Amino acid sequence: MFYPNTWHALGAVVGALTGASIPSLLGAQTLLFGGLTGLGLAALIRASGGRVAVAAVVPLLLASFSGFPIDVLWRGPLLPFAAGVALIPAFLLLFSDSLHDGRPS
Repeated sequence: MFYPNTWHALGAVVGALTGASIPSLLGAQTLLFGGLTGLGLAALIRASGGRVAVAAVVPLLLASFSGFPIDVLWRGPLLPFAAGVALIPAFLLLFSDSLHDGRPS
């Protein structure tokens, strides 16, 4: 699928279900970037054998020193790309799980 189409289709479905305005839909989708990135990174660290404290602190430190997602928020056409970047840690976690044969490591 072409990723901007998926991004806008998801917003259209949520808008049709909730009746929210377009600016509030875009704002709600944009708010998810930081949470998706942090949660995916914490899960990736934890699945890689990191301790709970490391999985909790590292995403917070990276969020405080990184320009993402704040740097791309004022560039409207880059919002679908930013959503893809936010999902990279979760994708790496799924990719890592697909390489394992189901046995715990």
